Amino acid sequence: MAETEIPKQGLAGVCVNEGPDFRVEVQMVDVPEPKDGELLLRLNATGLCMSDVHFMMNDWAVPPMSTFGTKCAGHEGAGVVVKVGNNVQGWKVGDRAGIKPLWDVCHNCEECFTGRDNYCQKGVYTGLVAEGSYRQYVTSPAIYTSRIPDGVPDEVAGPIMCSASTMHRALIDSGLKAGNWVVFPGGGGGVGIQGVQLAKAMGMRPIVIDSGEAKKELCMKLGAEEFVDFKEHADVAARVKEVAGGIGAHGVLVTAYQAYKDAIPFIGDRIGGRIMCIALPPAGEINIGADPSHFAFKNLHIIGSLVGTMQDTAATLDYARRGLLQGVAEVRGVSRFNESVAPTFSPPSAHVRRRRTSLHDSARRGQTSHRQPSPSLPLTFSLDSDENSIHTTPSLRAHTPLGKTDVDSHFRLDTSSSSQSQERQDQPSSASAESPPPFASHNFPSRYFPEPSTAEAYLSLVTTACAADTLVAFAPAPPFEETQSSGATSSVVAETKAALPRDTKTSKDLDDGEPPPPYTEGSSPLEGFTYVMAAAGGATSIITQVQQGGPAPINTPLQGGGSDENITLELRGTRFTLSRDELLTLPEFVLLSLFPNGLLPDGHMNSYNQDGDVYPVDYDPLSLQYMLEFFRHVAQTIPQSSEDGQPSEGPNTMPIEPMPGNARDMLQDRAGIIVLREDLDFYAIPPRKDIEQMEMINIKRAASRALLKQDGIFSGLRKSEETGTTEQHLIEMLTAGGFNHEDIWGHRAAEPQKAVICSIALARLRTDIKGDNAGAQNAVGMAQKLLLFWRKPARRCWWEGVELENVEGVEGKLKVWIRRVWTLEMSVIGLR
Repeated sequence: MAETEIPKQGLAGVCVNEGPDFRVEVQMVDVPEPKDGELLLRLNATGLCMSDVHFMMNDWAVPPMSTFGTKCAGHEGAGVVVKVGNNVQGWKVGDRAGIKPLWDVCHNCEECFTGRDNYCQKGVYTGLVAEGSYRQYVTSPAIYTSRIPDGVPDEVAGPIMCSASTMHRALIDSGLKAGNWVVFPGGGGGVGIQGVQLAKAMGMRPIVIDSGEAKKELCMKLGAEEFVDFKEHADVAARVKEVAGGIGAHGVLVTAYQAYKDAIPFIGDRIGGRIMCIALPPAGEINIGADPSHFAFKNLHIIGSLVGTMQDTAATLDYARRGLLQGVAEVRGVSRFNESVAPTFSPPSAHVRRRRTSLHDSARRGQTSHRQPSPSLPLTFSLDSDENSIHTTPSLRAHTPLGKTDVDSHFRLDTSSSSQSQERQDQPSSASAESPPPFASHNFPSRYFPEPSTAEAYLSLVTTACAADTLVAFAPAPPFEETQSSGATSSVVAETKAALPRDTKTSKDLDDGEPPPPYTEGSSPLEGFTYVMAAAGGATSIITQVQQGGPAPINTPLQGGGSDENITLELRGTRFTLSRDELLTLPEFVLLSLFPNGLLPDGHMNSYNQDGDVYPVDYDPLSLQYMLEFFRHVAQTIPQSSEDGQPSEGPNTMPIEPMPGNARDMLQDRAGIIVLREDLDFYAIPPRKDIEQMEMINIKRAASRALLKQDGIFSGLRKSEETGTTEQHLIEMLTAGGFNHEDIWGHRAAEPQKAVICSIALARLRTDIKGDNAGAQNAVGMAQKLLLFWRKPARRCWWEGVELENVEGVEGKLKVWIRRVWTLEMSVIGLR
């Protein structure tokens, strides 16, 4: 992409008169220069969060923003990269990017190693220690900058950086699972409504407590299963208990501190209920608790949750990309910055209604004819209006009295402005520190309630701390390529091919599924591919390739490695930190992709990499995120064994017997996960002879988009009318094991710069089949076959010719050859 012209100065909402009487003025400030390992972003949208107001009011027990030279608050920024600093790889000008509540973390502590970077004790907070998102141009560490996918507007991506990411982290930390009732007090607010949508997307059953028909309509539309109007019910907790099966909610997510007093009653008689503490009240004002006997007899959990991790941000952005998370926002001009912030701490009489303004409302009304024109920068702003409703606040948000506006407001900045505000003489517009002070103890955990030390002492801590080494965003590793089969398997290949029936078909229709090479019909797949099926049942197996022999699988426990070791991976710019135990539960084929040269030479995770802190991998980060969340969810739902050590069985239940040998009893206290991956290579046939190369490239991209929409797992398999066919057998085995015929892929995305679409779907293996008839016995047998693939990834290949309709840029149908490669594997995870 061509170099973007960067001005010397840009617009910013500067905090003036820091303290209780602060105001936000639009000024021109210098554009910072990115340092080594940093990016320069031009922000197009920024959210307004209540914690921004507390930073500017300086009413929390933290040093003022000015202590760190910070002029602009804000931490929900979305925009585009306009300049890349030295020692940065994997980012380029034009990439979409966003900044979060944490500007950066140390990447070298226990919390960062274990994927809890939101609790890094050396974290740098955006809008307090580092310059915030109330400005057009900001720097951001490449290693901790979030990528924004296409299809997610900036005004939606902005608030995801904080509020949605925070709610996602709270839902994950809660341990709640699909089918659980979860209560959102004030769920009609800007933060709560994002939690409602995420809970719905995770299969939970949201109950919103709020008031008003408008909020009821919004909540029910976006995923709430029940809306409880607290004005219409004298006993709200009793109504919640009635809705939640007559027992009570499984969990309560408190995003407004006023709701803490009612949170425990919402649990009712539910055993193991969870209260998630997200809202931060004014110091010393709120306590939450109950008689210890109540905690003991109800197994009640009170859990704190603080903002979201980088992984949470990536996950919520993907929810938005898939249409499962919608933004509710209003666009305003940036000249109304101060006016928009004021309602968040105005007297209760201030009543703000939700409305949508246009970029040039005042101009259309003829109100700018004799005035200095204010910047025509659009600004996204979401407000709650019900004076008596319970308002929600995201992480780091505190005092929001009833009747005041709950804020998850989103400013949208646009550089197309032709007018700029006059610089004030009393507020010089030099850029503050281009980067925040070095890492030190300037993070939140130790300073919510105690009085801080003097600003001078605090600043001394920051400025005298040793700066961290330059953080570099590493380039992805080369893609994994499978090696040739060893000589030990050649005899198996020969035997298998000899046992396979010859292809005697003479018809050449699409059902034959024959490969073109290239774009021509000819040889059968039997002549073009090697089929290895020994351990899966020999020549009669439905599987065409099974990993056999050689050393122990990668996810076999290594000798001499401690369970507390961790490994940090960087997947195309997104960083993951996994524990050793969690890493080794991943599917074998995933580990082969992550570590094509083997996991660790000596069994220790911290000795394999010369850089010592990160392992660059060319693998889809959202695919890994999907797998990690599914595996963690299943691990949390494994039931405890009964006293006699045997799982209970209900009437007419036919347990799947354990596998013999080293897999004996593998599912007694464990859970099996079916892992199915599809790699779809496609070859578009030029629709005409005289087509230009660039046009053909665009057609391939359009074909990729069309194929992405075909997201049914089994939609690509043509069901044969003949009994006992490969496809029929495979479908029956997978549906007996845990999938349904109408299931869609859990994650599906195109590989960058390739005509390849990768999809993955996970299902928990069924461990019982109801009934004692022949059909049930057959289902048991089908499901049991899946245990053959524990730590033995198997592959099956199909060729197919299809005609795609409604492909952009193509008149009529587009002919495409497709090669599907399915990889099937079983993973087994144990007790927590």
